[in-house]
Amino acid sequence: MMEGPLLGIADVTKPFEVETDASDYALGGVLLQNGHPIAYESRKLNAAERRYTVSEKEMLAVVHCLRAWRQYLLGDLRKKLWYECHDTLWVGHPGWQRMYALLKKGYFLPNMRNDVIQYTKTCLICQQDKVEKVKVAGLLDPLLTSSSTGRSPFEIVSGRQPVLPHLVDHPFAGKNPQALNFTKEWKQTNDIARAYLEKASKRMKKWADKKRRPLEFRAGDQVLIKLRPEQVRSRGRKDQRLVRKYEGPVEVLKKVRNTSHRVALPTWMKIYLVIHVSNLKQYHQDTEDLQRNIVTRPIIDLSQKEDKDVEEILAERVRRGRRSARRIHEYLVKWKNLPMEETSWERVEDLEAWKQKIEDFKLRQLTGTSTI
Repeated sequence: MMEGPLLGIADVTKPFEVETDASDYALGGVLLQNGHPIAYESRKLNAAERRYTVSEKEMLAVVHCLRAWRQYLLGDLRKKLWYECHDTLWVGHPGWQRMYALLKKGYFLPNMRNDVIQYTKTCLICQQDKVEKVKVAGLLDPLLTSSSTGRSPFEIVSGRQPVLPHLVDHPFAGKNPQALNFTKEWKQTNDIARAYLEKASKRMKKWADKKRRPLEFRAGDQVLIKLRPEQVRSRGRKDQRLVRKYEGPVEVLKKVRNTSHRVALPTWMKIYLVIHVSNLKQYHQDTEDLQRNIVTRPIIDLSQKEDKDVEEILAERVRRGRRSARRIHEYLVKWKNLPMEETSWERVEDLEAWKQKIEDFKLRQLTGTSTI
């Protein structure tokens, strides 16, 4: 009893506990981590405070200790408040304005607005699920002929460059004045056409860039990739409303032309590895809490489940897809042990396990014994 426990060193990555008490003449408290004391605090009550009620003295001890250990408790409090007002199910990952409005109703913390902006900015779920309300990335970049090969399509096929009007610039040495005039007019017309094309190209770029914004990445940057619905189907059939808008992060390998970048794709992402900047956005990593950079949500897969079995094929149809040239082949399926209200149109590729049911349906169609 003559020696008290040695004070421990505070670990800001672990939660703190505060225990307080008050008597008729003094108040005090202890700051704990894992049950081990980190710091002690106490003081006498003045004449006015000694006339407080018991509950008021207890609250005074709480307020005094929180103020004394503010530098320890503020970071822990911030993490809990940020999580409660952004990551929990009842708020559903709001933007920084909504989160800041929720916090302002009951709290005031130094630099709270900027910290809220940074917290929402580094939220991986928000980065993957939300589309930025900004101009389209990437200024208009007129395409050059076969920039990747350095040769025109004509040269690749025939092995030589074509003879074009603008190349006919050598002086005419013949005796026919009509041929001389024709050659001059030909070149003059070509020069005028090229000038108009260049002017039109600049005008088009000027107006197109008004609705665009410049965006570039360096080798080694981490980015998120925006996938089109038909690209997401490579991971199985899913409801598009539940599919993440962006996937990643992935690393930028190098810049290709002015508005495209080569990236390091994961093995499941079966797309071309050179991506336009309009389908990329900067990934913001949380350097303070690395656990927030890890995807913890399960993969949403709405593909056919094993516990669902086809009882009968009722009808067949071929409908037009989003692209006019695309046709989608579907069958109307009656599911076993489910009411007729649960019948649904399913794509033929999703019914691979029930090919015999499809053959039975086609046989009924031929013999005129359809159940419809």
